[in-house]
Amino acid sequence: MGAAFPPGYEVALPDRSCGLALSATVSIGERREFADMVRRSFEGATIPMLEDILSPEALVPRSAGHRERARVQFGDIPFARDTAGEQFLLRDATVFRLDDAPMTNHRAIHVLIFDGFADWEPAHALAELRRSAKRTIRTVGFTGSPIVSMGGLRVMPDLELAAFRPDAVEMLILPGGDLWERTDYPRSALESLIAALLAEETPVAAICAGTLALARTHALDDRRHTSNMRSYSPAYASEYAGQAHYVDSPAVRDRHMITASGLASVDFARAIFAELDVFTAQDEALWFDMFKHGRIPEGNITRGERRRHG
Repeated sequence: MGAAFPPGYEVALPDRSCGLALSATVSIGERREFADMVRRSFEGATIPMLEDILSPEALVPRSAGHRERARVQFGDIPFARDTAGEQFLLRDATVFRLDDAPMTNHRAIHVLIFDGFADWEPAHALAELRRSAKRTIRTVGFTGSPIVSMGGLRVMPDLELAAFRPDAVEMLILPGGDLWERTDYPRSALESLIAALLAEETPVAAICAGTLALARTHALDDRRHTSNMRSYSPAYASEYAGQAHYVDSPAVRDRHMITASGLASVDFARAIFAELDVFTAQDEALWFDMFKHGRIPEGNITRGERRRHG
């Protein structure tokens, strides 16, 4: 496969009898068509496997060494047997060696959620990170209890803050919400975590009132940043000392930290894509034009969409 796709490729296994490969050089439009084909194959599969598009490494079993062996669970799918007789199974999007530990070791995008979080603010970024970039998304709560977003979505956190492991994080996203204008949340734990991530150059992205958490951590003191307005951080965070570095811009990226106005969720997403090197420069500009200005280039409209448009 590497010889057929020298620049790299991704794979899809929508059905146990169907495997597909996609070159890394395709356009956004071609990738969307491929994703639609995978989804349709998955929905019509005799033995459904995965609806997602994955990197080939995600399906390569690796020895788990000292880790505990996993047990078969309801919903696991028999996957393969190698020439040595080792058996493998598929659980969600992870390949397991039978009676062994999970074979993927990639870090995840972590999103802090809490009652009243602004669910739409990270939505553009999360959708593309999961669908196009094939990143794993994990939600983090201050506790393990279900929360209700500003839009009324009830969400059960994947983990609570006390179980958060910085070495498992590719990026931490802090959405906005009225909570940040108060200080009755576990500030010490969160601020220590933010400081630890930035010290290791792990990206942290905050939008709207989420930027106040960064202000209280002193992360804005020496980095270019933005927020809802120049007077916003001083009004709610007495610790803020970054006035000289404030930039009147929808979104700002500086040294692994991203900040954005609450009115700039598309700009926020674009800065995240740039930080994580999700798209080529051309595709990133195309994505931004589509979602910021509502323009779909003619070359990226599928045949079915053309018929609907007449």
